[in-house]
Amino acid sequence: MNLLKLGFATSVACACALLLACGDDDSWTPANPNPEMSSLQEESSSSSENSSSSSGVEDEKSSSSSKVKSSSSESEDSSSSEGNSSSSEGNSSSSGSKSSSSEDNSSSSKEKSSSSESSSSSEVVPREVHLECAPENKTIDRGSSTAWKIALPESLSTSTILAGDFTWTFSEDATPSTLTKHGDLSSGAVVYATSGVKTATLEWTLPDSISGTATCSPLQVNGIPIAGCKCTTTSEEVSVTDGEKSVSWTVSGCTSDGANIVAYEWSGEGITGEGTAATALLKHKGEMAQPTLLVTNDDNTVEQVACPAVNAIDMTIPDFVLMGYGATNALTFEETVYSVMIFDIAPEEDMDDDDTRTFICTANRGFSGDGNIRAKLGKYEMEGSDFAQTHVPATAVYGRKSLPFMVDVGNNVSVSCFLDK
Repeated sequence: MNLLKLGFATSVACACALLLACGDDDSWTPANPNPEMSSLQEESSSSSENSSSSSGVEDEKSSSSSKVKSSSSESEDSSSSEGNSSSSEGNSSSSGSKSSSSEDNSSSSKEKSSSSESSSSSEVVPREVHLECAPENKTIDRGSSTAWKIALPESLSTSTILAGDFTWTFSEDATPSTLTKHGDLSSGAVVYATSGVKTATLEWTLPDSISGTATCSPLQVNGIPIAGCKCTTTSEEVSVTDGEKSVSWTVSGCTSDGANIVAYEWSGEGITGEGTAATALLKHKGEMAQPTLLVTNDDNTVEQVACPAVNAIDMTIPDFVLMGYGATNALTFEETVYSVMIFDIAPEEDMDDDDTRTFICTANRGFSGDGNIRAKLGKYEMEGSDFAQTHVPATAVYGRKSLPFMVDVGNNVSVSCFLDK
């Protein structure tokens, strides 16, 4: 019996020692020496735990319900507070956004302003550039020279032109026949060995690789000269008081030593010409006709001949009225006129049929005039330097008589005309 007790005590001691050696290792469970007792203990313990658990659950439910209500109230208050706070922050954010937008707009304005300043500080060259060129002289003689020039367009500055390259191509008889200039609007002198109509081609390259080509206005190179041509008309004014009138011009005296005259070319508004004569029809007061005449020989020479203008007047519609004698009643003209003048002067009792009156014109040269005067009253012509006069019958200038009147002011400032006894 004692041995059994000793053995049991030894076993317990060993089990305790083993338990201490293993520590808190949950994976090890000591063997139960009395299963039945252990089962009863487990049932009792389980019943106690269930009762405790049931009571605890009810307490937890009650406590949880109370907590939920409290939590709900707090949540609502908190949510409301947070909502107000959020709304305030939203408004603040919106205000910030507006401020940011304003700053962006301000930044955009600054960028546009900067861009505008940058654009204005540097020249923008148009993408399409059209240049025009022409000879410095429209007509030259064979063997002489002229320069071809570029007209500077308003769309380009001088600095842009100065940065460009210009290539000229001339006819085969020209010297030089081709050349390139940098930043120069002129080709320089070009000499032509043959007569006729000459053309030139211009090619250019400007900054930003802008390029183009143009054909220049033509040049007339004359060969053997034409001389002696004179174009005349029967009268420089024609009265249309009684209806339309036909006027005419003729050319004569043209010679060309060593060449033959081959053509007469008439042109102008209302002008009809053939050979050495041309005509026009004037219908109303104030109308004017003046032809342009080109004479050509068989050596490619073209000579332009000046023809006088013819003006239509109406004797029933006067332009000027002379009221009396002397310089105090003078009429002053600042440009050349073709007109009708009425003399509103009463006849004198002792006037004879052979009596004449003097019509006088004087020039105001100004700073650049030459004083030359040319005038015509009716059929009476006068010409002079600073002073010109003619004598007209007294019967032609009394009782509101009207006469055709022309005065050529020339390069003077003005010409003044009056009637004297």
